Amino acid sequence: RKAIALAVDQEELVAHVLNGQGVTASAGLLSENLTDFYNPDSDILRTKPLADRLVEANQLLDEIVPNKDNQGYRLLDGKRIKYEILGGPQNMELISRLEVQLQKIGIEVAFKMQGSSPEKTYIFKSNFDMTLHLVIFSLENADIMYKAHFIDLSNSSNYGRLNNREIRDKINEMRLSLNLHHKYEILEELQELLAYQYYKIPLYSANVLSVARTDRYEGYVVVNGGSIFNTESLRNLKRVEG
Repeated sequence: RKAIALAVDQEELVAHVLNGQGVTASAGLLSENLTDFYNPDSDILRTKPLADRLVEANQLLDEIVPNKDNQGYRLLDGKRIKYEILGGPQNMELISRLEVQLQKIGIEVAFKMQGSSPEKTYIFKSNFDMTLHLVIFSLENADIMYKAHFIDLSNSSNYGRLNNREIRDKINEMRLSLNLHHKYEILEELQELLAYQYYKIPLYSANVLSVARTDRYEGYVVVNGGSIFNTESLRNLKRVEG
């Protein structure tokens, strides 16, 4: 997981898949624009040059799976290491670019149609499965999203069934806390804990994550890389009269 995370070129994906209409994302899955609780110590991927990340990734894999075939793909028990990335038609360009990026560390990936209910169709018990993450969390959705992505083991976004007791306990403490400052402190801790799991690999955050009807409410505040349901919007929304 770490080697794959190091090899992903977020800048290329933002430039070509999003046509520049987005931002790269922290491994802690929270935007630096969320200044109240963003933890820079969790930003362990974007701070390193890509060339250095590729060297580190190949060094890691050379220790584990040094053998390669004649096309440069790594071999495990004589077979090429290959992973399938679930997605829809809208993800094909993204996955094709990831395919090229991961060739640089000898890992083969391929597109696979996810279907309408991937959380029900693809339930793998593994210590490797991970999610390539296209969005970020926020204070407004933290209670729900952290539980769905890192605790729930049934029909949820925890596809690989990660079961880390320290992370689970921290998330539950964060969700149950009535002290906002304590909640922020736990969110800072969680970002770093999750980053070093290399379980949700950040890709990018699109500039437009949601839309709103301004004929009903006014006062929406645009936060780069955030949804319309950000803290500033919720503080300023007013119902349009008439």
